[in-house]
Amino acid sequence: MSIIKRIISEEGFREKGYVCPQGKITWGYGFTSIDEPTARKQLGSKLRKEISWLCYCKNRLPYSYKRQPYNVREVLVDMTYNLGRNGMLNFKKMHQAIKDCDYELASKELLDSKYAKQLPARSKRNSVLLRNK
Repeated sequence: MSIIKRIISEEGFREKGYVCPQGKITWGYGFTSIDEPTARKQLGSKLRKEISWLCYCKNRLPYSYKRQPYNVREVLVDMTYNLGRNGMLNFKKMHQAIKDCDYELASKELLDSKYAKQLPARSKRNSVLLRNK
């Protein structure tokens, strides 16, 4: 599945405003747009920015994003999209496990988090992707 299809599946399109876990009113795929074509355009733009950031944030991650298996990259993009850059960077033990190519441990570290308690289904799917790199 492509990352854009995965984010669409995870976020779901909402034509009417809803309150996200951070207490903000959002529409679309987590944006403030109302119609789906606009939301998809915003989604594509945001994903390109986040992937570019992941590719060039060498001083923030202990490994090269570009050298990771596809599933690991997909998880990192999904987490960056969902949690924001700083939120994704807070998973220090998970990142160290990825650096060590210990994807089983990375999967466990992802599940040992507030994120996993707030979004259990999404975090489990990401955990499986890490384990099955």
